[in-house]
Amino acid sequence: MLHPVPPVPFPHTDDLLRVTALPGGDRGRVVVEVVGEIDQQTVPLLEACLHTQTGRRGPRTLVVDLTGVSFFGGTGLAALARARKHCLTRGGRLVVRCAGRRAVLRPLHLAGLASLVEEEAGAADLRDTPGAEERGRVVPPPAGPRSTGC
Repeated sequence: MLHPVPPVPFPHTDDLLRVTALPGGDRGRVVVEVVGEIDQQTVPLLEACLHTQTGRRGPRTLVVDLTGVSFFGGTGLAALARARKHCLTRGGRLVVRCAGRRAVLRPLHLAGLASLVEEEAGAADLRDTPGAEERGRVVPPPAGPRSTGC
């Protein structure tokens, strides 16, 4: 006799990704801080925030801070490419921060999007140092609501 297999609970998206839009220091500059994993399950949250921020009026710079990202899948690349295109059509630009994190830089480089990366002080040195991945800023997503300000 076959016994039904109980469904395996799928982790809720909120437990895997946090996306927060913060005002940048300059007028017309917004920083979208992303912490956690960007994959097929979590990318809708990132896309929703990027779409909201790129849809605002006026030329501006949208900075996507991926320094807290531990996994960056192909769906995240597609989301950034769409957001970049939307920024360009509105006269703005999209910039990626990643503090030299290989988990982010490698996919961006392979997809031809490495030009989006904003060079930070010391990022090149960090990237080329053995063990840089372990020393990069990785902050696990905290408990509670994940999307704020988007």
